[in-house]
Amino acid sequence: MNILPRALLVVMAFAVMSACKSTGIEQQSSKTLFLQERLGIKKYNAGEYQESFELLSETATWGLKESQYFLAFMFMKGQHVQQSSVLGMAWLAVANEVKRDDWQQQYDTFYNAASAPLQTRIDAKKAEYIAKFGLKAQNMTCAEQIQTYSIKRKVRCSKGPGVTKRYFVELSE
Repeated sequence: MNILPRALLVVMAFAVMSACKSTGIEQQSSKTLFLQERLGIKKYNAGEYQESFELLSETATWGLKESQYFLAFMFMKGQHVQQSSVLGMAWLAVANEVKRDDWQQQYDTFYNAASAPLQTRIDAKKAEYIAKFGLKAQNMTCAEQIQTYSIKRKVRCSKGPGVTKRYFVELSE
């Protein structure tokens, strides 16, 4: 007699899990994301832009700020992707939700050098990216920390529990 309620529960759980997959709602292990981000940054610094893009484009969509920062420069410099000031600036803006002074200074310098029509396009893409890949949208909490035995500052993020909607990286405007 207990088999029927259990079977019904299993069917309902499967239906919910299937529905989540079809809507792009996913869960991802924080540890996996952070390891992938570290490897992506290492590949970027080695000039291995294709491998770096493959790694960082995924972690950036999950809200990891350093991934978003490096992705910004890949777009601004045209490293393995079509060069795009708009997409690069949008990624730099969403990365800078953590309010790093050096990132903000870079953003301000590039933004102030842009023409008014380009600034308008950047503003629109920035709002879209924050809504998709920002801290709130991806359930992330970040803080800047000084590394042990160093004066370097790193952004440390943690992903909150639960599911978030997954979006993919645009390759052109």
